[in-house]
Amino acid sequence: MGWIDPTPASIETLDPQIRGAAIALVNAAREAGWPVFIQSSGARRRIDEQQRLVQSGRSLTTRSKHLDGLAFDIDVFGLSRDQVPENFWRAIGPAAETYLGLRWGGRFQNLYDPGHFEI
Repeated sequence: MGWIDPTPASIETLDPQIRGAAIALVNAAREAGWPVFIQSSGARRRIDEQQRLVQSGRSLTTRSKHLDGLAFDIDVFGLSRDQVPENFWRAIGPAAETYLGLRWGGRFQNLYDPGHFEI
């Protein structure tokens, strides 16, 4: 059985205010040759999912914009977040800020989160 891209279903859970930017970011990265995707847990989350991330140290807050569908996380197929080259994040993060008006988690002061984007 092959891999099923979770991105379309994940994007559907996002608030319409950010949905277009998520689609544009994923499409631009894919056109540039990076097989990015949005996991189901990388879009809108339930409070219990967010609490688990806080408990594991992967998030600092239970008041995440993911809860309202105003944030999403991208990952690169076949690589863990730590395996993605830093130059990818340094290119895509500022581009998403400049061209899509997103806030990039690579600039967060307390927790570096380069795959995170929000409005």
